[in-house]
Amino acid sequence: TGTARYADIVLPITDWAELNDLHNRTLYPVTLFQEKAIEPLYESKTDFEVATLIGRGMGFEESFTRTSDEFLQDFLGNENWEKIRKEKALWMSYFSDNGYQYIHGENNVFPTPTKRAQFYLESPNRGLYNDTDYGQEIDYTKERMVYWEPPAEAWHETALYEKYPLSLWQEHAKWRTHTQFGYVPWIREMDPEPVVKINDRDAAARGISTGDVVRVFNDRGYVVLKAVVNSGARPGMVNIPHGWQENQFIEGHYCDLLNSTMNPIVANQCYNDCLVEIKKYEEG
Repeated sequence: TGTARYADIVLPITDWAELNDLHNRTLYPVTLFQEKAIEPLYESKTDFEVATLIGRGMGFEESFTRTSDEFLQDFLGNENWEKIRKEKALWMSYFSDNGYQYIHGENNVFPTPTKRAQFYLESPNRGLYNDTDYGQEIDYTKERMVYWEPPAEAWHETALYEKYPLSLWQEHAKWRTHTQFGYVPWIREMDPEPVVKINDRDAAARGISTGDVVRVFNDRGYVVLKAVVNSGARPGMVNIPHGWQENQFIEGHYCDLLNSTMNPIVANQCYNDCLVEIKKYEEG
């Protein structure tokens, strides 16, 4: 991957199917047991084993005495460890009360002060736990209610629209999980290289046909890749499936195009709020 290319040493780490682990997300009601399906192949080791070996090698043997399973057991406690291995999931305490497993909105009951679905919030959080305070200014009058506002960039009334009339978005490709599996040879046979999908009307207006090498660009950067004319693409929008690494493009990278405007209340960016133009690529 692009980050691995910065490393002096790259170690062989196991795949998900080669170790026991736990999975949970902040809004999921359960912690899932990721059960090892096969023993690690070749010389690969889990992240836990690598950290343990490095710790012992640096002289901290007394701090690295447990196996990965022993660590998980200590983390969960004996009872929960046995339960999750048997049932493959544990309800998180936030969603469980005296054995009752809470389903969000069940019987029209919600986890709000009024127990109803609320469209008004007196004190909106910065992020999920009000933990994303980086000095941003927030208009709480606006944030207390549901509201609509146009995109910061990808909108027909913005100053950039005349110069860059195409809105860029990035679909989740079925061939990868984000950047994982991006170099698996047999998957590359089916999905060999990055492409940009463009509506036939937009393509015709620019003299672009399927297979043409094109340059997608704006004031921030550019990427060079092949075009696929697709009538299923909405006119005025182009699509570069996400997850490709920089060295898999002919030139540039699609992340160089993206708009970095930050939303102050959720501390996140809308990566699809991005305007571009496309031209046939002329080398040099």
